[in-house]
Amino acid sequence: MGSDSDYRIRELKEEDVPKVVDLFNRNKVYQFKNGELLTAEDFHLTKSIKEITHFYILEKNNKIVGTTAFFKFITFGALPEPETYSGFLLIDSEYRTGTAISLLHKEVLLEIINSGFHTHYTEISKYNRASLNLSKRNGFSKFEDSYEDIYHCYLLRSSLPKVLKAFKFTGDLSNKYDINTFRIIEEKSNKNITTFLTEISKEKMNYRCFSKAKYPFDIKLELFRLYIFKENDKYYLQCDFYSENMYFVKAKINNLKYTKLTRKRNKKEIKNITGDIFVQSEVFADIGKIKIQLHYKEQNDLKKPIKLNKKVFSYKLMVNPDNGSLYITNNSGEVILEDTFLQFSLPQDVIFLVDEYKNRININCIGENINIQKIVELSPNNINNKYQFIEIPKRDYGKFVKFGLRFWKQDYLILEGNHYVPYVPGYFPNEQDDFLRAEEFKKKKFCYIINSEQLKLTYNCSSNSSNQMQYRPLSYMELTSIEDMQLNYSIHLERLSIHDDILCLNELEIIEVNWKNFREFSAHTAMQMNSVKHHITQVRSPLFYQINKTKGEIYIGDNKATQYRYKELEFSWACSGRVQAWKYDNFYMYENKGPVWEMMNNLLVYDVSKHVYFLISVEEGSIYSFKENNRMVIRCVIPNKSNIKDCVKIKQLVKKEKNDE
Repeated sequence: MGSDSDYRIRELKEEDVPKVVDLFNRNKVYQFKNGELLTAEDFHLTKSIKEITHFYILEKNNKIVGTTAFFKFITFGALPEPETYSGFLLIDSEYRTGTAISLLHKEVLLEIINSGFHTHYTEISKYNRASLNLSKRNGFSKFEDSYEDIYHCYLLRSSLPKVLKAFKFTGDLSNKYDINTFRIIEEKSNKNITTFLTEISKEKMNYRCFSKAKYPFDIKLELFRLYIFKENDKYYLQCDFYSENMYFVKAKINNLKYTKLTRKRNKKEIKNITGDIFVQSEVFADIGKIKIQLHYKEQNDLKKPIKLNKKVFSYKLMVNPDNGSLYITNNSGEVILEDTFLQFSLPQDVIFLVDEYKNRININCIGENINIQKIVELSPNNINNKYQFIEIPKRDYGKFVKFGLRFWKQDYLILEGNHYVPYVPGYFPNEQDDFLRAEEFKKKKFCYIINSEQLKLTYNCSSNSSNQMQYRPLSYMELTSIEDMQLNYSIHLERLSIHDDILCLNELEIIEVNWKNFREFSAHTAMQMNSVKHHITQVRSPLFYQINKTKGEIYIGDNKATQYRYKELEFSWACSGRVQAWKYDNFYMYENKGPVWEMMNNLLVYDVSKHVYFLISVEEGSIYSFKENNRMVIRCVIPNKSNIKDCVKIKQLVKKEKNDE
């Protein structure tokens, strides 16, 4: 097993990189589809692109046997400076013991407490039960923005750093409360407030935190409760004394003078403060004192996308005021393309301002020591982007800023050589979300075709770019001095007619559906249609459904009392071990527990062992599917519109028998 003394944890050094890459390759993790091994160049580029701030290695007798890291950037964007992602958790298969894993988590947790992070995120596969259970020990849980991505990873959040940084025991109290016994018993999130029930030295403690705050705003022990609250548009600091052994509280609110709370005068109105409320306090008891920090930070409501008057190539435009992304929307109001603002870790309170001119849009990112302007010049079928770096903090020099396009649906093709190849997650392009392939980044033209829009896009940029991390493409540039930085890229749009029919249907004939293989039906409301991030905490109302086996139709009922944009029908289909789906011009094999695939209007699947086909259709909408052991999981999402039929059609087909005449 090995004792704690056999192990040590330290930060990565440059000379460790080849050994870490070898560790990943030997354990066959973070592998690309073609089986090529990771290289040191891949590691260095990933470290820069993901903005890895801390990379820890676990050693046993001077041999690297484990890793974990904190970083800022994933597929869905960059976190602000006080927040972090964690990942790259690996224990060598030869040393995967409870001692090694516990020590790594314990030591890294203590490190993160001493860092500037107050909120911690991670993505863990829903099939990795061991990692999910382990993550609970560090306070990770689902929250209001949790999602399941196309690779079945849950986004989880931990506010444990802000809780552990909130207090410090002195005197005999440090013996009474042993930090090594701290554990989370229960965690609940309601909008932007998280409530914790914890235990330390067998004593219960309660906390309440705002999601964007550095510390809790409410702490309750068996001895006392200290908290900030709002009442009738006024703010107060209050201490409730539960024990005779508690004397008084000395508190400093922001930059104001110290105030004293006692049993007789246990409440203080907080005046002349706008914005964040910070409290530094000392709670005095007979056997010592407890230093406590509180932070009251109400979260602003998410702003709705700003609709612009300008159009490009008949498409309407919007700007997301929370991250500066430019959205291109179709006639139905659905986003088909996102042109991201520069992606890198920014101060938490930056704002994005939008100004619209005759043939130009200015998107400004403004915050403390930062002022970046994106100038979007529009013509009938071109979007030309140019950045002006007015001010950036010198601490950001050397960072890699990321930018590029994100398609919101999977129905597109990518130019590869002289041919267009459909996007099939897990097959093409050869990418993953954890590591980047350094040799794939090149300065070249990128072309795409969106099937449903009959639209061709051409992306031109002078920076290194590649179809990786679900960006089409992902480009990057290193931040240097303001005078030396120039960044320009363009998007050209044109119509291009292509076929998107299921060509093999004329070789098939319809037979009676075997309904015994269709199971686990459920229907409900939904507020989104997005295969990239399926929100797992969205409130859904059940809907009535009815199966007409004769017609091969499943009717989805209505719920007039609920406002929602979509209806969903979920079900499973019992299948053999080998199942394929038709995509554009060919069949592709599902991997077990592989990525979620999205098809527009029609999904044709083929059970190779049973020699049977199923065609699942909706009049308008998307069909999502993946294989899980010996069943297919299918989700049909239909817009909630009066002019669209509320049914899913299922047909069973087989190959036509050849006529020998």
